[in-house]
Amino acid sequence: MDFFTFIVILQSLGALFGLITIVVSYMQPASFNQKIITVTATCSFIGLLAYLLEILATNLEEALLAARFGYLGKSYAMVLFLIFIANYCEVKLPKKMVWSLMVFCTIVFILVLTCPYHSLYYTSIGFVNDGIFPHLVLGKGAIYYLYMIVTLLVMLIFMGISVSTLTKRKGEERSRLILLCLSGLVPAIGL
Repeated sequence: MDFFTFIVILQSLGALFGLITIVVSYMQPASFNQKIITVTATCSFIGLLAYLLEILATNLEEALLAARFGYLGKSYAMVLFLIFIANYCEVKLPKKMVWSLMVFCTIVFILVLTCPYHSLYYTSIGFVNDGIFPHLVLGKGAIYYLYMIVTLLVMLIFMGISVSTLTKRKGEERSRLILLCLSGLVPAIGL
């Protein structure tokens, strides 16, 4: 098995796991946490599936369409996870902050969707057949870097909330919170 096949299998398994997560979370008793984690899982699944389509793309149009589609989930996943963690840890987030983050995510999504027509998010868009698999070569614009900074800040906030809560929880609840923290960190590493 070559490395490309390994990556495709790994990404396919990730997408399958994401789909299973959506189904399992959807089948839980209705609550705010259940709803927000289902939406978060759906966003993550969209991002995983889009990346699979991107690595399977054979030309610029296919790869760019997949990358743009992925931002439907990717742009919102971390903020939704922050909302979930805060609610799970019984921490009130300022509504203005939450709405500001959601508006920012929507602006990012719109900018990515329209990226062929401006250079705010990507300064250049190319496609090469070099390396393990054909892939996009994207020049990063100012809004891209702003998005990365905001995403890292969101991650630091949810880690701060989690660590603060960890000191107050014991036993199984503490273990569950550690797993939740890790589940939020792993996708962030891929940024």
